[in-house]
Amino acid sequence: MASWIIRDARTKKVVFETFNSHVVDAINRGKYEVVPIAEYPGKLNAGIRARWRDMADKFTPGPWSAHFHERNQRTGCGDWFFAAGGHNVILGGVVRENKTAEANARLIAAAPELVAALQTAEMDYADLERYMRAAKESAPMMAIIAARRAGLRALLARIEGDAA
Repeated sequence: MASWIIRDARTKKVVFETFNSHVVDAINRGKYEVVPIAEYPGKLNAGIRARWRDMADKFTPGPWSAHFHERNQRTGCGDWFFAAGGHNVILGGVVRENKTAEANARLIAAAPELVAALQTAEMDYADLERYMRAAKESAPMMAIIAARRAGLRALLARIEGDAA
């Protein structure tokens, strides 16, 4: 059985889902948009992906790599360089080479892949949340999914600079 998602044409917010083709035929197309259920996840994810592409334009694309350049052999002090996109960027100025500094450098070098993984997880939670809502899943499980997705969105907003 086919169904359609009815969205506000201006805001793109979902108003309701219908299984009745007569309702679809009667919809005011100037005020509402009718999206076949089979197309809805793709349209929704396309918007999310476009938002993440815009965010990716703010950063140097990966992969990144980290390299330590020792400036003083006696003290072991030097600089961490991050190579990305054909450019080297210094981070940290004068630091001692040690396991903590190296672990931090590896974490920073993995940043592009971590952001991509967060974006994918956020889209997956969005899909799961829509599916569970349509299947009328239990409220406690929906609350868990919504909270995890909100946490991912908040972290991504911090990365993008939209939140403190």
